[in-house]
Amino acid sequence: RFQGNSDFGNTATISPVFREGTREVFTIRASSNASPFHWRMVAYDTFQTNGWSIGSGARKDQVVAGSQLDAGTNDLVSLTTPGRRQVSITVHIQDTSIRHLVVANEPDSVSASVERTLVGDASSGVDVAGLSTKSTDYVVSAYVPDLNQDGSGLTEWRLQHAGKNYPAGLLQRYTQGAGLVGSDGKALLNEIKKWAQDNGNAFDNEYDVAKAMQTYFHGPSFVYNTDITGLMPRCSGLSTVDCFAFIREGHCEQYATTMTMLMRMEGYPARYALGYLPGAIDPHTQVEEVTNQQSHAWVEVFFPTYGWITFD
Repeated sequence: RFQGNSDFGNTATISPVFREGTREVFTIRASSNASPFHWRMVAYDTFQTNGWSIGSGARKDQVVAGSQLDAGTNDLVSLTTPGRRQVSITVHIQDTSIRHLVVANEPDSVSASVERTLVGDASSGVDVAGLSTKSTDYVVSAYVPDLNQDGSGLTEWRLQHAGKNYPAGLLQRYTQGAGLVGSDGKALLNEIKKWAQDNGNAFDNEYDVAKAMQTYFHGPSFVYNTDITGLMPRCSGLSTVDCFAFIREGHCEQYATTMTMLMRMEGYPARYALGYLPGAIDPHTQVEEVTNQQSHAWVEVFFPTYGWITFD
């Protein structure tokens, strides 16, 4: 899954094994109003049966320091976006094999020049797959979900009523690959739907579908296992989704791939993200240390008006 270092590439093969050390990769110092975040580096749009890639026709452009990173893309959010707040993140890269910018949810600007990798085109709209920089020290300003439940934040009600008015081209791009999933994956989707409906979830809007899947995968039907090598012969000829639905064991790559694709099979735009989980925060310096052990895969679902939201 790694490209011989701590960064991620244009393709991501799903591995049966997760075994990483505790090598320090970067530190974070976040503004006082920040919560622990998933530190995204690459977001993949194209499912390839047993892996992911940045879609064909991807192109690159340059963004000067301080400019809007998501300008001209479907990913653009701001303080006027309901349920968002602004945070500042100071990043220090320790493992210099890392070239991708470390970001929290939707970055707005950064104190370094970057190269954007974009998927899509002018007619279908574009999305940011990743941002790269040669800098090892920079400050990122980002708009992150405001989870304040007093009604001003990104409430469940808002996401339940987000509707389906997706930007041009986004739905097609992020529902790609549904036809690559076979009978086991389809049966799992029906299983989750029945479980949700039996437990009072109508399973009839994007948020309730995503929440049901996330909850079900955390339940007793699945086992987190960092080495499923011995089970893989049972999955010969199967997609990652069908394999996971069949053996019911795996680690973050299997979980995230399966949920991403089940969302797509239900007609909702979702993408596969790679990066890092939050690390340990020094109580004296408030510096967060992230190591290889925090490397992670998760799901991001796009909601009209609100943008990409993390599920894990």
